[in-house]
Amino acid sequence: MTDWAYDAGTKTGRLVVTGSLTIMQVGRLRDALLQGFAEAVRVVVDLGGVGEIDIAGLQLLCAARRFAREHDKELQLTGPGDRLCDLARSTGFWRSAGGEDFCFSDKIWHG
Repeated sequence: MTDWAYDAGTKTGRLVVTGSLTIMQVGRLRDALLQGFAEAVRVVVDLGGVGEIDIAGLQLLCAARRFAREHDKELQLTGPGDRLCDLARSTGFWRSAGGEDFCFSDKIWHG
């Protein structure tokens, strides 16, 4: 489940994701992210309500980061939770030192 809000003044959209972020749900989140990037310069994805995530969810977030970079947009993730961070680290999607080639680093998270 996702909830979208847009602030025209700051050109920032906020996408709140709740429930599962697994292969069964990534299609809906993909559509919401594309809609968000079409409307906003900066998209904040709040993952605080995500209880379950799998590699498909990580891959979608990674693709969203690349999409944002390629289209001069900004993606910010908040409230990732331990499960998401652990999965990103254990699958090689994380690099603490930064590194722009990696999908997740300390720089992409806020809050």
